[in-house]
Amino acid sequence: KLRNLSYIKGVSPFIEGQALVKNAKSIFGVEVRGIDPKLQAETSKINAYLKLGSYDFSGNEVAVGREFALRLGLGLGDTISLVSPVTLAKTDFRIKGIFDSGMYLYDSSLILTSIKGAQDFYKMPGAVSGVAVKVDNLYKVDKIKEQLYRDLTGVGPYQVRTWVDAN
Repeated sequence: KLRNLSYIKGVSPFIEGQALVKNAKSIFGVEVRGIDPKLQAETSKINAYLKLGSYDFSGNEVAVGREFALRLGLGLGDTISLVSPVTLAKTDFRIKGIFDSGMYLYDSSLILTSIKGAQDFYKMPGAVSGVAVKVDNLYKVDKIKEQLYRDLTGVGPYQVRTWVDAN
């Protein structure tokens, strides 16, 4: 339904959650984001950020930020262990890509995987956390937010959050 709205230029579902990274030296928190890389390219500059490898995830594969990889001395093909806050189980993931967005917070603590990989990790089959959208005018997001609530009447429970709300 979002794709049919004239002011929407891109749509990408995602799963977002927290996890713990565990290695021999330390344990610390990260954000895990399950994405469809092709759809994510409709709403962000994800492809411009990729420096090594690919986002062509299968199974338990991830892309990590350059700062994260440097901090832990990791490269393509290496394995990281993530602990799910849902199950407290440790799952190993192979590094398939390394990205550099130029934003330290993302590059040091964001881990990307497939939507299916995140659904398995968080035990939420068939579900997503949200849908990112790219709009035709990012400076009119407050008006677009109001319009979305009108245009999506009856769709179901949802919340619209803009980049202004988030920041």
